[in-house]
Amino acid sequence: MAQPRSVKQRAAGLLLLPLLLFTAAISQPLPSLELDSTSYEVGDEVTLEASSLTPDEEFQLTIVEPDGEAVEETLTADSEGRLAYTFQVREAGEWSLRLQGTDLNASISVEVVGEGTAEGEERADAQENRVDAQAEERPGGDEAQAGGQAAGRSTDEALRSDAEAEAQAAGQDAGDDGRSQPGEQVEPEGEAQAPASELQEELKVAVDGDAVVATRGDERVWRFDFPDGSGGTGAVLEAGQGVWVGHGNSLILLDRETGIAQLRYPMPGRVIRIEPIGGAISVVSDVGGSLRQRIEVDGQGPRSTVRFGVDLDTFDWLRNEADVPDPEARLQVDPTNPWLLLQVGIETDDRQLLREAVERGRTFYDLAGLARELYETGEVELASEAMDRALEDFADRGYDPELLTDADLHYAYDFPLAPMEEALDSGDLEAARFWAPWLNLVSSENAPRTTSALQAYARQLAAVGQRDAASLWRERATPAGSASPAASLDRFFLGLARSGWYGVAALLAAIVALHLTLTAKYWAPQSLAIRRSRETAGRKRPWTRLFAIRYYSFTEKLVLVLLFAACITLLGLTRWYESAGERPVALASGTLASPLAREVVSSSPLEGPRADFIEGYAAHVVGEEASAREKYSSAGDYPPALNNLAALSGNDALYQRALELAPGMPEAAFNLGRAPDPSPFHANYRADEPLLAVPGTADFRTAISGSWQSAVAATFSNPWLALSGMEFFSVPQLVWQLILALFLVWVLVTLVWLVIPRPSLARNAPRTGVYHLLALLIPGSGLADEAWGVLLMVPWALLGVDALAQWLGWQRSLGLPLETELWALAAIYVVNLIAFVVEYLSYRRRMRELRRRHPEAVEAYGLA
Repeated sequence: MAQPRSVKQRAAGLLLLPLLLFTAAISQPLPSLELDSTSYEVGDEVTLEASSLTPDEEFQLTIVEPDGEAVEETLTADSEGRLAYTFQVREAGEWSLRLQGTDLNASISVEVVGEGTAEGEERADAQENRVDAQAEERPGGDEAQAGGQAAGRSTDEALRSDAEAEAQAAGQDAGDDGRSQPGEQVEPEGEAQAPASELQEELKVAVDGDAVVATRGDERVWRFDFPDGSGGTGAVLEAGQGVWVGHGNSLILLDRETGIAQLRYPMPGRVIRIEPIGGAISVVSDVGGSLRQRIEVDGQGPRSTVRFGVDLDTFDWLRNEADVPDPEARLQVDPTNPWLLLQVGIETDDRQLLREAVERGRTFYDLAGLARELYETGEVELASEAMDRALEDFADRGYDPELLTDADLHYAYDFPLAPMEEALDSGDLEAARFWAPWLNLVSSENAPRTTSALQAYARQLAAVGQRDAASLWRERATPAGSASPAASLDRFFLGLARSGWYGVAALLAAIVALHLTLTAKYWAPQSLAIRRSRETAGRKRPWTRLFAIRYYSFTEKLVLVLLFAACITLLGLTRWYESAGERPVALASGTLASPLAREVVSSSPLEGPRADFIEGYAAHVVGEEASAREKYSSAGDYPPALNNLAALSGNDALYQRALELAPGMPEAAFNLGRAPDPSPFHANYRADEPLLAVPGTADFRTAISGSWQSAVAATFSNPWLALSGMEFFSVPQLVWQLILALFLVWVLVTLVWLVIPRPSLARNAPRTGVYHLLALLIPGSGLADEAWGVLLMVPWALLGVDALAQWLGWQRSLGLPLETELWALAAIYVVNLIAFVVEYLSYRRRMRELRRRHPEAVEAYGLA
């Protein structure tokens, strides 16, 4: 029978437990970060190794060069928690390496010495001795060693064999006109074929301007030129039998002996550096600002997803590269450029070349451009195929139309917005019928021009009697949006804020118009009071007419106060909208996964649940699931974050929670199978994935400037403090503050008049013809004595100015289609006309009663 433990034994156990836990904790190996050497010289390769990491976790490596230039690389630990990365140092000074992940943030410095220093010379001598010793042991001695160095053997055989296999598989016969096959080596005429090793020793490749030139002795063997406007040659690297050339944002592999292009891969931005790394190459691109991105490339292509910068010139470089005097001759040495294949195919009426152009397209923007050219040449089927491949590539690279809100990038990507607008402007319904379905796939309420173009198409269909088709496209042009009342309210107030100073001016115009209308309404009693004052006091005051507000009814003055309140609200919304600044183009390019977009997100002052949602989405689309989960969870009960967290975790209860908070939310409803897919793009290109909620314009502005509710509340609690710092059309701050002070005094005076009773003679006074005219022209002004008149005046002012803004091409707008606004204004005028007739008949009845009961008043007003 077991004996009960003593008190001392139990106490010892309790004391031992923390010690055991601590021992278990420290027994777990900590992450380590090591370099392969303690010192380096310019030109050396640096290998960074890390161990004891979270297996299969992604880590961000940032390499800061001595000049401050930063290069980012995403690395993944293997199943044992290890990773390694090698790069070449080409500049003396201190290099900084930082490795970041979910539970790791480690930095290490690397000191690189240059040639000519004492330490550098000592290392160079030691390296030379090692090389000489190896050369003596290697068959062929010095001759073999020299040949190996000239060929760049560090990236040679594996890379070259893969490249040749792909080039051979992708090659097509050029026909019977004597053109060589793409990728075929062409020997210079009149020369004897020398052994390969001898050619490699003698052939020299150099850069001449933007051209790449190969010479043997004094004789030029081949020259690969580039036309102007194609991006410039930024880097060249010889690797075995090939020459890698970085031109524009293209990485091109040329055959070293013939100069014929074998392969071409798109890069994120202008290629500025190519370095050997293991059995591959490392390509550094300038993606905008001071940001650089490094991507490893092997014979199969880039090892990571390429997403592009936002420099508009980038998207024309490959097309401009095909702008040469003799496209057919150029095609013989560069069969990798789809624009050359298109150009020659059109000129020679060779449909096989046109099809090959589509097959050679590698980016969504080139494929979309090819689709447009093919449609204009009558190749409708190939145009559809090219456009389909363009949008498939758009999806594969992690782009989403909901984030493509910059109209200039819509045009730069050659997406269907431009050809659709051109077709509508020219009345070409056949072309519009082709482009409308494609535009529908990339349209978004965040890009109003896309939905406006579809609505214009619906109007043109209705105009030619195709009412069923018009109804269909009118429905498709209506954004699905979220049925959440909160989201709808966000969109409404965002639209008001977007109208900015134009909306403020509209409300001020409505206030002035109401004052004019009411002054005309009370002209007769005010004239009578002025005449009596003159008779009794014997003097005339010219400013008396400015105080017509004294005769307004309490309700009419209340309507003025409400208009001022609306004006102050819009000023607060304008300040809120402008304080966030314009949305950076990187965040309006279609993705948050590009290096530039992620840099902007990480450097922006985002706060609150929407900030967590945005950062979680950015991590989600690049595959950083742990970081995405953390951010989505931090967003709390924000419905879009709940939807995306459910998509990440597969927890349907989170979809249900999102629907409870935002009833009718289309993403959550679709993911639960309760509603059709609200996104045509998702339905066509990501149907096997859950539908993610995408950060919208309101999310970015709220994350930067807080909620619009807070902005309005701050404006009313202290208007001067909230508004005095605003920018007002670039005028000096003192001028704006003076204008604001006068405005606030005007508001205060109106509030004071609210409690001052009007003279009794203002009741049932006769009205002037000018008043009746103004009451007809200014909806709601004749109904100000019934408070609901303000419900006509405010939308009339805002919609009227917004319609004018759209007609004149101003940038700010409420985001409503012009046709919708015109119909709304027409409805407002119809309601106002009905109300005016009813009010006028009531007024005539009161005047008859006045004549019968108060003849002295009739005589005083001069109505007898």
